[in-house]
Amino acid sequence: VGVVVGSGVAALRLPVVLAALSGVVPVAVALVRRTRRAAAHRAACEAAVVEVTFALAAELRAGRTPPEALSAAAVTAGPLRGAMTTAAASVEVGSSAAIELEAASHLPGASKLRAVAAAWQVTEAAGGRVALVLERLGEGMDRDEALRQEMQAALAAPQATMMLLAALPVVGLGLGQAIGAHPFHLLLYRPLGWALLTGAAVLDGAGIAISRRITNWALR
Repeated sequence: VGVVVGSGVAALRLPVVLAALSGVVPVAVALVRRTRRAAAHRAACEAAVVEVTFALAAELRAGRTPPEALSAAAVTAGPLRGAMTTAAASVEVGSSAAIELEAASHLPGASKLRAVAAAWQVTEAAGGRVALVLERLGEGMDRDEALRQEMQAALAAPQATMMLLAALPVVGLGLGQAIGAHPFHLLLYRPLGWALLTGAAVLDGAGIAISRRITNWALR
């Protein structure tokens, strides 16, 4: 898309800034969509870890063997279903449940499975009730997830303010164009305007990136 649009812009002899944007914008949109999909998948995996932990505890409490418990937990594991199915098959042929859960924890968003694997291994080695420990671990994860959701709700207003401030320069350009100042003529048709537009875009992007970094740090 960028190549086609860029060729059309060049053929029409439009400003170099428009030619650059024709290639940058589609790439930026694709990157944003990919980032959002990855974030949604990670969040789904984090929620699935809690469900898997509770499911394993319930199945073990009911007297299921580790392979049976893993197979049953895979049914409600959502995005982790494949990993849980593989873990059940490996445990069936002699592998350790803790080792398989540790391996599954390397998936994006499934890092908390490492705690499940450690709890399983230590409790099993000490002769304790794995189901009871996993149940308490799941409750702790559930509380952490509730706290994370509260933090996200609290940060919704600052995030909206951030996006509003990032969009204000565009609104200012529109107002300037409306009153006859013709800012787009300067920005799009003169080298000075190209430099100003590039600098503004860099600073605006840096502000958004820093704000998101602060938000992510607060959530962690």
